[in-house]
Amino acid sequence: MNKALLVLLLTLPSCYAISGDGKSVFVFDPTDKHKKERIVYTCSYREPFTRQLKMHVFRGRAPYQYRLLGELPNGIEFDETGPTIRGKPMEVGIFDLTYIVRDSDGKTERQYIRIVVLGC
Repeated sequence: MNKALLVLLLTLPSCYAISGDGKSVFVFDPTDKHKKERIVYTCSYREPFTRQLKMHVFRGRAPYQYRLLGELPNGIEFDETGPTIRGKPMEVGIFDLTYIVRDSDGKTERQYIRIVVLGC
């Protein structure tokens, strides 16, 4: 198990890893009153961080609009044309976000994201 994933699981008590790709992991937190499955991205304080967000509306029609609700760590920005989150995180912590994709017919999909910024 890689070091970042081990630290991630230690910082998210009572979580079960569902799947991962080495850069992110899906988790379900049974203590979350909303019962949301989240994608968790880990990054390090003051280190470059970039993730392209991938999600589409089932049977949706272009063009799409992308929104990110919640507070990103200082130093990280959301580029809705990508859609990408990128930058150098300038604070350590756990940040919960909601990523929303809307198609031209008004159909929407949501994805819940947690960014965990690790210190040294």
